[in-house]
Amino acid sequence: MLPSAIDLQNYRSFPGPQRLELRPLTLIYGVNNTGKSSLLRLLPLLGASLADGANGPLNLESPAMFGASFEDLRWRGPVSEPVGDVDGIDEARNGLRITLRWEGDPDIDVADYVFSRFESQQLIRRLLVKSFAVHGPAGWLRARERIRPEEESRRSVTYDVQIPGRTESIAAALTFDGLLPSVAPDHALHGLLAPIRARLAALKGRFLWLQAQRRSPERFTTTPSNPRWHLKHDGSDAAALLATNPEILRSVSEWYERMVQRRLLITEVPPAAFRLQLQHIREASVTVDLLDSGEGMNQVLPVLCALELARSRESDEGSCILALEEPESHLHPRLQQGLVEKIVQTVSNSGSRVLLETHSEHFLLGVQLQIARRILHPEQVAIYWLRQREDGSTVAELSTFDERAFPQGAWPANVFNEDTDAARAVIQARREHAR
Repeated sequence: MLPSAIDLQNYRSFPGPQRLELRPLTLIYGVNNTGKSSLLRLLPLLGASLADGANGPLNLESPAMFGASFEDLRWRGPVSEPVGDVDGIDEARNGLRITLRWEGDPDIDVADYVFSRFESQQLIRRLLVKSFAVHGPAGWLRARERIRPEEESRRSVTYDVQIPGRTESIAAALTFDGLLPSVAPDHALHGLLAPIRARLAALKGRFLWLQAQRRSPERFTTTPSNPRWHLKHDGSDAAALLATNPEILRSVSEWYERMVQRRLLITEVPPAAFRLQLQHIREASVTVDLLDSGEGMNQVLPVLCALELARSRESDEGSCILALEEPESHLHPRLQQGLVEKIVQTVSNSGSRVLLETHSEHFLLGVQLQIARRILHPEQVAIYWLRQREDGSTVAELSTFDERAFPQGAWPANVFNEDTDAARAVIQARREHAR
């Protein structure tokens, strides 16, 4: 089961506490430098921290972090309130809090982490889970770090653990493989932590991310020796994915056929390569390499592949959360509408969810049109406006839609007034020079 929301505090420009709902479709808007990408990239960071071989409880080697340190992740301004666990306990002013929430899950509905940097007198530095709390049917299981000098360079660290139904805590040496907690098999806590670890491990591979600057396919691509079931964050292997998944190729081609009257072809180039081409649906001789068809056609290709991948993988690997940066990049407004339709089709026909950040008014209008036409239910959509305060911090303000697709909540009334203001300025300039 995918998380329904993520809480965060002291993350980037969000001193928080802040909640990010993960509905079937969640949109993030805001002016530049307010934290849209930072908020979205929290998802691939969590995905990398659940993967095998994660270094530290947060895998800062994730490509989504672009080399950021833990200090880069934390809010650098004054902290107005302590960074604590779900009850506000265990103050850690230099910490960072991330909470996963599952709505309606009978097994686990909250997994809460507070991270902080530890530095010993021997100058050993490491990132630790300062506190960890999970809520299930029996109540809260809480663990708070009590590192001992001899543990400063060990993988396992001593925690005071409070078990549901018991007033006294017990000591346990816990290891965090990324976000996954574990204890020695012969420890009394093993039976309690095992299902928690399994619950979190089930999210491995369920976070997909495409960055804003996506790579165009090469003119000639070596034919893969094995099928591809994944997509890189820059979309550079989209061609290989299409060449080994005929169903995905067919679905992606259908979008091009409908929107630009071109079908997408895989053309073999002996002895062991191929090229992606667009062919006019009525004039077969009009065939060009996708690379020569314009930046919009190239930039949207990985997005379409990711959407189809999210849909097709569900039967084998479960639904996923797809994080998209500027999916409409270089697209004409009419094609942006078509991309919205494709996204809505994906979330309506699968359990996957799409979180995206964009500046596009046309994209928003496309979503509103899908709601007004009763294709997309208002409860399936959340939209955030990122508002920056005078001190540089950001608040993500949640809005929803009513059945007529009108924004409800904190959505600013003048978000897209710039076009109107610019048009008025042009008219005023014409009048002044006509005198």
